[in-house]
Amino acid sequence: MVDGEPVMVTRQLTLLAARPHGCTLTVEDLEAQRERLTALAASVTALERRGQALHVSFAAGVDDTVLDAIIATERECCPFLQISYDPSLRRLGIATAAPEAAGALDLLAAALTGGRAGKSVTEE
Repeated sequence: MVDGEPVMVTRQLTLLAARPHGCTLTVEDLEAQRERLTALAASVTALERRGQALHVSFAAGVDDTVLDAIIATERECCPFLQISYDPSLRRLGIATAAPEAAGALDLLAAALTGGRAGKSVTEE
C-alpha cells in the first residue's frame, strides 16, 4: 500500500457520498469543483439561502474565469439546477424545483462560505 492511499480512498468515498442525487461529476471533477468553489470563498460578500434557492453576492474583482468555470460545470453536471448570474451586480442565483436536490444547495453554500464566521448567511 502506498503512503497516503487510505486517506485518498477515504476522501474519494466521502466526495462520492456527498455528491447530490443526479450529479454526474466523477471524483476528480468533484474535487476540482470543490477547489474552484473554495477559491471563490474569499470573494463572497453575502450568501442567502431561502427554501430551494441560493443567492450569492461577490466582491468587485471576483475571478470571473473561476466563476464561469463553476457555472459551466454545475450546468453540465446538475441539470436540475437553475443557474443565473448578473455580472453587473456580481450576483449568482441557484435554485431547484426538486426537493431531493436541495442538498446540492447546501454543499455549494458550505463550499462558498469556506466555514468563515462573519459571512452574511441567512436561511429561511
